[in-house]
Amino acid sequence: MPQHAHTIILTMDEIYGHWRDYTPLAKGLLRRLSEMFDFEMDVWFPEPNPFVTALFTQYFTKPMKGPEESVSSRCIHFEEIMQDDWWFRGQLDFLGFYYEARNLFGPERVTPFLYSGDTVERFLAHYHISRKKTFQAEETVRPADIGLSEFGVWLLRVANRWHSRLRQPEQARVETWVRRIDRVLGGWSPAFRLNEQQAALVNRYAGRGWAILQEECRKSASSRQVAR
Repeated sequence: MPQHAHTIILTMDEIYGHWRDYTPLAKGLLRRLSEMFDFEMDVWFPEPNPFVTALFTQYFTKPMKGPEESVSSRCIHFEEIMQDDWWFRGQLDFLGFYYEARNLFGPERVTPFLYSGDTVERFLAHYHISRKKTFQAEETVRPADIGLSEFGVWLLRVANRWHSRLRQPEQARVETWVRRIDRVLGGWSPAFRLNEQQAALVNRYAGRGWAILQEECRKSASSRQVAR
C-alpha cells in the first residue's frame, strides 16, 4: 500500500463462505493480524430463505473441491442437500459465525448489519463518510446474478447426472449452454423459489438463530445511534 494510506477497506464474501474451512491455526493468524491494526469487521447478514435459495442454485453451476464437493454439481434435490449438516446447512449458522467472530476479534470490533436497503449508504453513514468524498465507476459495477429459473434448475439438474463423466472444459460448456437456453425459455418459467415445505425446513434449522441475530443487529444499531 502507498505510504500515505490511512484506511484499507476489504470487501469479500469468502470470509464467511469459507469460514468453516479455516483451521484453528488460520483463525489464530487472522486474530494476530487484527491485533496489528486498528481493525473492524462489518458483517451483513441476509435473510436465510433467499440466501439458501441462491446458494442452492449456485451449487448446481459450480463444481467445487473440499467439503462442498459432496453436494456441488450433482443431480440433487433441495431436501437432500439440506441433509448435509456440516457444509450446506452449516452455511445457515449466521449466529454461530457472529459469536465466533466476536470471540476471536473482540465484541467491540465486530458490527452486524441486516442485508437490506442501500448497504453502501448505511456503510458510509456508519463511518461518517460523505458520498462527495467517494467515487464509483459505474461501468465497472457488475450486474447481480439473477440466478436460474425453475426450468433452468431442472435442466441443469438433469445435465449433472453425467457431470462426473465430463472433463472441465465440457462441464463449463454445458453450464454456458444451460444458461443460454434458460435466458431464452426461462421467461416463461418463474424464478426458482422454495416451496412451503422447503421454506419450513429452512426455518426449522435457521429460524431461531435468525430471530436472535435480528435482535443483535437492532441492539447494535441502537448503540451506534447513542454513540453519535
